[in-house]
Amino acid sequence: MAVGPVALTLYCEMARDGVLKKGMSVCEIGSLDVVASSYAGLITTLFNRMGSPAPSPAAVQALAQGASRELMQKLGLSYACIDTDGRHGALVLDLNFDKAPPDYYGYFDLVANHGTTEHVFNQENSFRVIHDLTRVGGLMLHCVPFRGYADHCFFGYHPDLFEALARANGYEILGMWVTFGDASAHLVPWSNSLFDHLSIKQNTNVLLSALLRRRFDAAFQIPFQIAYETTNIDENAKRYRYVVNGDILDGRAIKRYAVGAATATSADISTVRFLKTKARRLLGRIKRGLLQ
Repeated sequence: MAVGPVALTLYCEMARDGVLKKGMSVCEIGSLDVVASSYAGLITTLFNRMGSPAPSPAAVQALAQGASRELMQKLGLSYACIDTDGRHGALVLDLNFDKAPPDYYGYFDLVANHGTTEHVFNQENSFRVIHDLTRVGGLMLHCVPFRGYADHCFFGYHPDLFEALARANGYEILGMWVTFGDASAHLVPWSNSLFDHLSIKQNTNVLLSALLRRRFDAAFQIPFQIAYETTNIDENAKRYRYVVNGDILDGRAIKRYAVGAATATSADISTVRFLKTKARRLLGRIKRGLLQ
């Protein structure tokens, strides 16, 4: 649970692409330290891409082994973090039980989960809190275990989780990457066929990173795994909600009008509803003898 070379590489890429800028508000999930003493050059790169002069080499080396709060603030970011231990000025919050504080609903431009939620049993609440902390248009960054990490945490994550989260909540997926080994800073774009072309040792730790954008002002929705949506009976599917172009639709509509994993649009479903409503009204008028 730290800001390591993968997180720093992602921050560098985000700064290069203009999605991480001075003045943004950032909340990290966890009272994090920077653990990148062998990757201090990434911190220098990050300062340069953020448009700030890099500190001296000695100061950069200190930032590579200090609190993430110190680094983020020196980069010109408004910073907060949450954790149960209160370290580094963290807002004390237990993701197993606590909700996002009302004062911070939709507050942050970026909420970053650098290897924290895998240690929390209550996954639904964890992702709900991250959603609630993020402003509409803001970013959610996850760097979490994918494979390996035996006895390190409760959970590992697969790409289809983030695809399902995005589908249920109308998030935009800006990118997903994997990294092989704890001491690596290399981001490999995710592809479903990736492991068909790679030979990975059984004990290799693999990180999964996902960058999502919250697009709509809608409550968090619990996802249903996409591969099984069509098998979910209507009585159960109606319990699920999907954010589609800002509208909230129940799982029956998604199941009926979405094909496979393709995302149904609100325009498609609205058209179907409109035609069905017109047909029902026409039938009703015929039954009442209003049409000859």
